[in-house]
Amino acid sequence: MYLTEFPDIQWIRRNAAQGFSEGKDYRGNTLPARGWPNVVLKVDSSHTERDHIKGPFSLFYNLQGKSLIGLDNQWYRVSDQFYCLSNQDQAFNLHIPKEQSTVTSNIHFGQSLFTEVAQSLSRSSDWMLDNQAIDSRAMFECLPKTEWMSTQLKGKLQELHSYRTHFENDYSLDREYELLSEVLGFLLLESNQKLKRQRHIQSQKASTRHELFQRIGIAIDYIHSNDLSHLNLDSIAQNCGLSKFHLIRVFKEIYQQTPAQYIAYLKLQKAQFLMKHTSQPLSAIALALGFSELSAFTRFYKRMTGQAPSSPLASN
Repeated sequence: MYLTEFPDIQWIRRNAAQGFSEGKDYRGNTLPARGWPNVVLKVDSSHTERDHIKGPFSLFYNLQGKSLIGLDNQWYRVSDQFYCLSNQDQAFNLHIPKEQSTVTSNIHFGQSLFTEVAQSLSRSSDWMLDNQAIDSRAMFECLPKTEWMSTQLKGKLQELHSYRTHFENDYSLDREYELLSEVLGFLLLESNQKLKRQRHIQSQKASTRHELFQRIGIAIDYIHSNDLSHLNLDSIAQNCGLSKFHLIRVFKEIYQQTPAQYIAYLKLQKAQFLMKHTSQPLSAIALALGFSELSAFTRFYKRMTGQAPSSPLASN
């Protein structure tokens, strides 16, 4: 199901509660299977509040602008750079602030597709522990938090949107299945790898490792939700309830880098995006990233990449 407008909220709630037992999509077309269908949504909206929708495994991000995703009584800010995932049967809220021009994209992976992909991945030898099979659903459940939109994932999503806009409601297309499977498989494997990072935390108690992993997730969300030019270790540590030393140690155990190194990575990614997709001069890009002088930004960029920065207006 490809949608360019939000369907009626009551229709969504009713069908989600009934497992889409009516067998029809929003336009009355016959669905290929019972349960949540595959839904690719791309909506241009200036203000939206859609609350308490019990959905399937879902991906939330924006092609333009920002929005908020509510999961487990917490809000997560998504954009064209950061995405958020929700698990099967997890209620979510979607808010687009007033006067915020946003092109939002949600992908709800149908129950049939999720089961097939998750079971296929969990049967692989890479996903077996102690020679015992793992429940595929539990194995791929993710903790609520935002994630950086990698170039690889962005490319897969662009290909999906490009293809789907030409075939809005044809459920027989094998190519759509392939594209959705690629995106879902990528997300599930990435999520599983992140959960495995709990093992790197130095603690004998599994409950302690899980709690610290959650707190580092809070730190990651705080970094993603704030201006990179104004972040500091004190505010990050206070937000996730850890001391600065403990934050640095656990963050490095999980991500093999410190919070400062991760922020530097994000600054580099944002700089490269602005240099490639906008006509801003380097001086403006440097200022947006918190560098007081262009020379400081140039040294940072060269240290990170080995090359000097350049843009169409680099001479300005």
